[in-house]
Amino acid sequence: QAKIQTISSLLKSIGIEREILKNRTAFRNRFEVEIQKKYSIPAACIVFVLIGMPIGIMSRKSVILIGGLFSLLLFVIYWGFLIGGESLSDRGLVPAFWAMWTPNIIIGIIGIFLLIHISKEQTVLSFTFLKKLFPFRKKN
Repeated sequence: QAKIQTISSLLKSIGIEREILKNRTAFRNRFEVEIQKKYSIPAACIVFVLIGMPIGIMSRKSVILIGGLFSLLLFVIYWGFLIGGESLSDRGLVPAFWAMWTPNIIIGIIGIFLLIHISKEQTVLSFTFLKKLFPFRKKN
């Protein structure tokens, strides 16, 4: 009887310690995410400049509204990756570094790709099909 109580109390202690460890790990994960976020969000300014320049050049040749919509779409994608990565990292499924920096890497690669093609004066995104759908007229 005494041995069963001892084993029972030990199992209870192990369960409590496991919960404490789980809570501390979750707490640490949240702090690591916040630290990485403090650096990755300011770096996103550079990434969005990489995206903004080619979109600005392309929208000058096309309808400005399309460039704005494309920019908004990329921002929503960035935001989705950032929120999703934060959630995954808080749960301990993804390291905090990769959770917070992956959106910058993905959008940065797209920006560099667009910059290279714009510098070679190649058309990457053609908005001419949208001009046919929405016939905008310039004001005189």
